[in-house]
Amino acid sequence: MNNIEFSIISEEKTNSIYKIIRDRENDECRSDLSLPYLLTYWRLVKPPRYTFLNNNLVLELYDPAIPGNCIAIIGNENLNETINNIFIYQTTNSLNNEVSMLNEEQAKLLLNYPKFKINNDTDLDEYIINLNEYCNLRGKKLKSNRQAINNFSRKYGNNLNMEILDSIDDLIIKSLVNSMHIWEQKRSTNHDPSGTQLKYLEKMLLKSSLLGIKCAILKFNNSIIGFCIFSKVIEKKFGIAHIAIVDHTFVNSYDYLVFRVCEHLKNNGYQYLNIEEDMGIEGIKFKKQHMNPCRYQKRYSVTKN
Repeated sequence: MNNIEFSIISEEKTNSIYKIIRDRENDECRSDLSLPYLLTYWRLVKPPRYTFLNNNLVLELYDPAIPGNCIAIIGNENLNETINNIFIYQTTNSLNNEVSMLNEEQAKLLLNYPKFKINNDTDLDEYIINLNEYCNLRGKKLKSNRQAINNFSRKYGNNLNMEILDSIDDLIIKSLVNSMHIWEQKRSTNHDPSGTQLKYLEKMLLKSSLLGIKCAILKFNNSIIGFCIFSKVIEKKFGIAHIAIVDHTFVNSYDYLVFRVCEHLKNNGYQYLNIEEDMGIEGIKFKKQHMNPCRYQKRYSVTKN
């Protein structure tokens, strides 16, 4: 099959595509194919597209942070043939031969084919936190988190306020976007030089009612010093922290904010939180690794060997 025809995933079509993903994916904690991602991040450049190959759902996604397209395959039917067909399509359209969003099960299946080169994109591995273990803050592995959270609470506790919002109005959206803008300017290193994260945040907040996302806002003396945008997958009992950002002049505020979100989810019967990838940024990697993840949602890519 040399001719692959992709169709645009309209916003109206997204829910039905997401249902297929949710039903077919064995690993329930994946974030990059969550509903908020499909309706926001993957639309910053142009709408995502889909097709079916060998009964697999194939998504063509456009990452604003990387040139070219990303391909995700949902399903494992005739995976070898499916990837060969995708490579032909990519060659025909002058695209690099790469399928960049494979899960761990798919990567293992492809090890049987020496013509493929499998790479683990470690910067894109997503961290999965066991909420019961993390919220207890016990043991040597969580010592640094325990100290950071306790130190922050002792220093600022009397004037701290944490709000969990189920709805996000225009005034709150403006406050959060402005805060993020100011905090980014304070950093010695700009982690968002292209403005992608800011655009993603704005788009997600504007669609908050449609997405069912929640917003945890951390305030000190009634001023916002951090916030976390997260969603819940009720039937799977896990949450996804899409964006967690703080004013880093308040030392340990990130640790405290995420801990409080974890507590909220645990108290509402949730078992896991996906805190997403570290993107290879050393400071973020340090923070997330020290949260003692119970496992990683690994992401693989395949090219020709």
